[in-house]
Amino acid sequence: MGRRPKLELKPNQPTKLTLLFDDCIEGINNYGRPYALFAVESEGQEWALFASTEVAERLKPMKKGETIIVTKKAKPAGNRVIFSYNFSSPQTVTTAQVNASSGPVPISEVIPQIVPEFPEPQIMQVSTEEPASEPAPDKLFSIMRKSCIQAMELNSELNGMLNPERIAITLFIAKTKHMS
Repeated sequence: MGRRPKLELKPNQPTKLTLLFDDCIEGINNYGRPYALFAVESEGQEWALFASTEVAERLKPMKKGETIIVTKKAKPAGNRVIFSYNFSSPQTVTTAQVNASSGPVPISEVIPQIVPEFPEPQIMQVSTEEPASEPAPDKLFSIMRKSCIQAMELNSELNGMLNPERIAITLFIAKTKHMS
């Protein structure tokens, strides 16, 4: 299939794929898991797509030149994110929808779709007799939220090889260390 850049499906973004060959390359990776490598065209460029089992099952019956739109859906589940896939033919998604979502999406735009919104905590009343030794809880909440978003961005940039929870805690501690 030659050297093509690896295509990463962006969460919650439809990606139009056109197969370049009838067959894929299948094998077993270093971890003993099966893989399916497809040569696809997307956004006018040729890509190598290492498809998940679910995506591979949908692409294998397709022939060279056929097109499908794949949307990788992200859902939070505790401290993990679970991915599922939606498939549609190009006729069911308008060109405006595909064009509106084409191109890379910064992780900071994806995080609000994955991480649920929490209401801002109420500010605690502080007595005027005693000086407050800690910042208001909404300040800490804001710092923690920013730390979590930055941890997810870093994890995404490094293709998931880090533990975002540990990174977020480390960032939070580093940012609040001077407050105490």
